Amino acid sequence: MRPVAIIAVILSPLLLSVNAVDEVGVKHYLHAGIGGYPDSNSTADGLVVLQFAPTTTEKESMVTILMAVSDIAPSCTKENNATNGCGIHIHNGTTNCDNATTVGEHFWNEKIYPSDMDPWLTVKYGSDASGSSKAVIEMIGGNGFNAAENDNHNIVIHDADGKRIACGVLRFLVDSSGGADGITTSTSITTSSDDDLGKTTTTTITNTTTTTVTTSDDDTRRD
Repeated sequence: MRPVAIIAVILSPLLLSVNAVDEVGVKHYLHAGIGGYPDSNSTADGLVVLQFAPTTTEKESMVTILMAVSDIAPSCTKENNATNGCGIHIHNGTTNCDNATTVGEHFWNEKIYPSDMDPWLTVKYGSDASGSSKAVIEMIGGNGFNAAENDNHNIVIHDADGKRIACGVLRFLVDSSGGADGITTSTSITTSSDDDLGKTTTTTITNTTTTTVTTSDDDTRRD
């Protein structure tokens, strides 16, 4: 399989101190450790990383959600029609997910999206029959807020019926000292997705590197 495009963002103290305001720098990544939703029997576990693509205006921005989560809803698809079904959403709560009453509701910028136009309702993940997901979800326009404005907010995963089953707190992927905040040397997230043009995108994130590799369908057939 021959890679046709490779993009790497090095998450290191050197990059953070020298290039802290770079448009493709680490300030555009948030992550959350995922656990069961409070007051539920959920055993959800894993990691979610959000990449906020820098653009000239907020409405043109895109959020890419990378999931490596287990023990969530089995056999979820983006075609799910239930309200919040198979959804993953940022909420307006800023707690540590220990109290269901403070997680809040969907979080978006009502200066960009009207109050009756929830941009999260179409954000769905896919999962396998065991309830594991390595989904890559592109949210065109995002929620109207940048990474800093979403920092410390709760992120919630729903089951196929829309019930809340998992929760985490978003933090910057790299902390103010340049270290990987919450990402250890043994922690990584690898996801892949196929688009309508037959291209496969694989993303791997560890405590030091984020690498995105895109391969074409033709390259796959030649190997």
